[in-house]
Amino acid sequence: MVNSIKRRVRDSNFELLRLLAIGLVVTSHFNYWSFNTSDLPLEFNANILLKFLFTAGCIANIIFIILSGYFQIKSRLKPQKIIALILEMYFYSILCLLVVEFIFQQDVTFEQLRNSLLPFPFGNWFLVSYIILYLLSPFINKFIHYLSRRELLRFIIIYLLLFSALPILTGWSFFSRFAVFPLGYLIGAYIRLHVGHLDRKVIIKRILIFSGLIIVSVVAIYLAALFTKNAQIMSYSTYFLSQNHSPLVIAVATCIFLLFREFKIKPNRAINRLAGSVLGVYLIHDNFFMRELLWQGSFFHIDIVGTNTALFIVLAILKILLVLGGCLLIDQIRIILFGKLEAKISISFTNAIHKVYKKALSAGSRRK
Repeated sequence: MVNSIKRRVRDSNFELLRLLAIGLVVTSHFNYWSFNTSDLPLEFNANILLKFLFTAGCIANIIFIILSGYFQIKSRLKPQKIIALILEMYFYSILCLLVVEFIFQQDVTFEQLRNSLLPFPFGNWFLVSYIILYLLSPFINKFIHYLSRRELLRFIIIYLLLFSALPILTGWSFFSRFAVFPLGYLIGAYIRLHVGHLDRKVIIKRILIFSGLIIVSVVAIYLAALFTKNAQIMSYSTYFLSQNHSPLVIAVATCIFLLFREFKIKPNRAINRLAGSVLGVYLIHDNFFMRELLWQGSFFHIDIVGTNTALFIVLAILKILLVLGGCLLIDQIRIILFGKLEAKISISFTNAIHKVYKKALSAGSRRK
């Protein structure tokens, strides 16, 4: 999801994967912010469909983290990348604040004002977590390179059991949402360092198997809730579907990443350019002001109870594509108008940080 100051030509297969992943994120947020599923009748036809939509964003989150580990394991930390991320966070945070204040004339609470003026660290949880992971990446990389292939695989399995399987089985809540970030990073790094090319047919079979396990699990829980007339049982489906650290979600995301790694796509300027707006799409449509306008407001409102399932699916796809396309267009305009300026600011800040760092080092050496 995350942009960087890019000079090399990016692999279009991975850029296409980024676009797919952000599409899954928008799909998940459409479901999460548009409807209160707890108020829906248990017998509602689209109930299972809504549960499956939860998993889209979770799978996408893991894909983004795996991508980070895959590429960052052979890269160095670039301060200008962090500054560019924070600048983009500020751009859209302030822009959305101005839109709701002066165009829609909505009242802004103190908490909303604080989060808008200080998007880091009060902004998007995923991006803040990514920045933390990126800052830790040089130390994580040293640890990964120190381990042999077998040792790294064992460590990933142990980490998976402790921070994925155990929380899912027990429901323990003290495991933070950040715990899955190092896990996805480790998986991506392991694939880059130790996994050769695989048969696409085998990967597709694994995707179908893991997806089938998710479907069977959720349908079984839904039927149990339906027969017992206990709607609370449906909440158990979140353990299999709407948790980033679900083993099944991680397995599906890993297999999708492996599948796209096997695609051979010539560098495509259109795909690469649009993929450069993935972060912008995330920051626009998931801004707390935009959530109300896009998902809970009057914009293309869909009455889920009064619409038959087939029509609901068509309308949902149309709304998701409109939001995705609109956000891509807005961010492309931002890149055209402010892209070079943001790059210059990032480089200037980076140079200033380097100068302060060198002065601090020289001052420390003189004291010695």
